[in-house]
Amino acid sequence: QLVIEIENKKREILGKDQAIASLKQSLGVMDERIDKMQSNLDSKTEQLQELRAVLNKKSEELDDYKNKTQNLSSKEDTYNERLIEREQEIRELRHQFGAIQ
Repeated sequence: QLVIEIENKKREILGKDQAIASLKQSLGVMDERIDKMQSNLDSKTEQLQELRAVLNKKSEELDDYKNKTQNLSSKEDTYNERLIEREQEIRELRHQFGAIQ
């Protein structure tokens, strides 16, 4: 009977050893998956940083173009005002010239 108990315990231990080996193998697979996921995350994080840098640069360029456009628009308004003033002066001079003749 003691022999039977010993054999049962050996089988129990063998079963537990197999379960432990299976768990270790599963942990190894999970570790590999985690490593791949971490590598992918690192890559995506790097891509995100690069895209943010590009976005910031484009945003700065857009602000610069807006400022330049605003400056040009302001200059155009000033030139149009001057042109209207000059046209008025020309009309007045023509009127004065016509009155002289």
